Amino acid sequence: MGVQWAHFPGAPSQPGGSIQLGSPAYVALVASSAFASSPSTWSRAQDVTLAWTADSPPSDIDQVLVDLSSGSTQISCAFGASASGGTVPMSVLQYLGAGPGNYDLHSKQYASQIVVAADGTPWEIGFNVDAHVRTSAGLAFGSVTFE
Repeated sequence: MGVQWAHFPGAPSQPGGSIQLGSPAYVALVASSAFASSPSTWSRAQDVTLAWTADSPPSDIDQVLVDLSSGSTQISCAFGASASGGTVPMSVLQYLGAGPGNYDLHSKQYASQIVVAADGTPWEIGFNVDAHVRTSAGLAFGSVTFE
């Protein structure tokens, strides 16, 4: 996958460029992992312990992200996809309020490139490629009530 731009941002006379990035590893939660089945509730007094497999060997830049939200608070934890697992500690879950919330697990690759304008101003251009983590019942995202 790639992103190309025709000219430098804000300077049509300056040439463009491109960034190339592959797809992230396709990840599936193992049956014993948190969120492997769609939970209706999750205790904030319990770690979120995850374990996964990948369809192909993950690259060094592949990550597995866990996004948890409740009300206006969101927690995002990133793990190297090659680690095959990770834990979101209950001490972090305490930042979420009790009540309705959401969970979303996905694998990701990120690429960025610094380009410098004619006036010397640096710009960082970047993008993500994401894929939802799979479970035996579908994809690892949905609603949950945090207790």
